[in-house]
Amino acid sequence: MNEKALNEARDLIAGFLKNRRLELGLTQDALAERIGVARKTINAMEGGKYWLGMKQYLLVCEALHLFPAIAEMESDTDIAKSLRKNWKPNPKAMSIENAIELTAKRHNRDGQHN
Repeated sequence: MNEKALNEARDLIAGFLKNRRLELGLTQDALAERIGVARKTINAMEGGKYWLGMKQYLLVCEALHLFPAIAEMESDTDIAKSLRKNWKPNPKAMSIENAIELTAKRHNRDGQHN
């Protein structure tokens, strides 16, 4: 994934979290206190200038009464459709099945030479 897509995703998430905080009538100070960070961290997060760690993300979701959901790329939900526009996964170099098959072929080949 390229940096532009990552930054767009971060801005999208940051805006959503800020709007949710405002819907609940929470100040940045109140949210910061609930999750144990400084207000400046909340400000940076909402401004799209700070990447939350997984623990912080889960605490923010809990504090804002959100499910930390993940949508499959094949999903037909609005969020999945929106993400698909700019968020392209890196292609797999090899599937697990292909790796197992290649390993077995190498083992057989090496075994035949011994």
